[in-house]
Amino acid sequence: MRSLVISLVLLLTAFVSDAADLAQLDRATWRQVKVYQLRELESLDPPPVGKVVGVKFDYRHERIRQLKPNWYQGSLWQVDWGQGQARFRHVTVLVAADALSAFQALPAEVRSRKPSIAYGQVLLDADAGFPFLRLLGTKVRQEKAGSVRLSW
Repeated sequence: MRSLVISLVLLLTAFVSDAADLAQLDRATWRQVKVYQLRELESLDPPPVGKVVGVKFDYRHERIRQLKPNWYQGSLWQVDWGQGQARFRHVTVLVAADALSAFQALPAEVRSRKPSIAYGQVLLDADAGFPFLRLLGTKVRQEKAGSVRLSW
């Protein structure tokens, strides 16, 4: 487990320097952003590593761990009602320290059932090989120049 946390931290340090780096996307990049149900994102092989995607979710898990002074790990969950039974799907997310309070403001109750969309960059843990999202925000604002700003 410790090696997993260390590899996540090293991966973040190597590929991602600042939470604001990707908060503004140019027009061409924004056109390529796809919004996925968690079921669809799970089934992608290979995952869209390095790309910014949107994920539909119902709630966030209450548990949030601090991986490093500037990064927190949590998860977004979606209830998939298939054939009368609930199946819970999730994606691991990393949140910058300056966005933690906004992340904590997301609904943490299973019963909330108010679907939302969160945007993030798909990254891959180098050792374990599982994808996770580096969250960028839940709100989209179109800029005059055609770019898009993601925020909380």
